Amino acid sequence: MKTFPEGPRELNEILKIFRSKGYTIDRKRYDAPYFSDYMTFKQKEGCEDILFNTFNYRFTVYDRYTQKIIATEESEELESEAWYMDILRSIFKGEPKET
Repeated sequence: MKTFPEGPRELNEILKIFRSKGYTIDRKRYDAPYFSDYMTFKQKEGCEDILFNTFNYRFTVYDRYTQKIIATEESEELESEAWYMDILRSIFKGEPKET
C-alpha cells in the first residue's frame, strides 16, 4: 500500500485542485444546517463522483447513476491506475512511498 508521509493538503488547496480538474464542489452536507464532514466532488463530464470526508481525508469514488462504489482511499489494487493516483495526489502532498 502506498502512503503519503507528508500528509494531506489543506482543505482549500484540495478544493482548488479539484475545481481545476473540472469538478464542481457540492457542499450541501458540509454547510448549514447539516454541518457534516462530507463534501461531494462532482464531475461535469463523466459519471464518477467522489464523496470526501474533510475530517479524516477518506474518500469514496462512486457511479452517480448506479451508486456502485468504484474505489476508496484503501483500494490498493488500483494503485497502478493513473486516475486513482491522480485523486490521491490531489488530496495528499508529496510523492507516495511503498509501505
